[in-house]
Amino acid sequence: MTDVALGTSDNGLEKWATDNEYTHFMGETCDGSIANTGDAMNYHPEVNIHVRLDGFALKDRMPGTPGDDWGTTQREMAFLERAFRVGNLDASRLTFYLGGSDITAGIFKGSKYLRGS
Repeated sequence: MTDVALGTSDNGLEKWATDNEYTHFMGETCDGSIANTGDAMNYHPEVNIHVRLDGFALKDRMPGTPGDDWGTTQREMAFLERAFRVGNLDASRLTFYLGGSDITAGIFKGSKYLRGS
């Protein structure tokens, strides 16, 4: 495992990961996915994390809308934030995508995606 894909299942994550030959944890239990994600982020410095942000809009996550059950994704993002904050996950291992484009530089500069400058 050298590359792990994270994102929302209802926005094509599994196909995207497979097409790019990234490991994904789709089809696992919530606990299994969380454990594997945390392990890759915290204990495997050779693993790159690819975060597909498509489908992260709050309007798409309101109760009663398609895909409103995204607890696993929320927990994965919390693990990602913590691993990054405590120094287990270096910025060089992270790539963020939106609409098929790499937006990593913008994320780390505090771009419009984070409501920054």
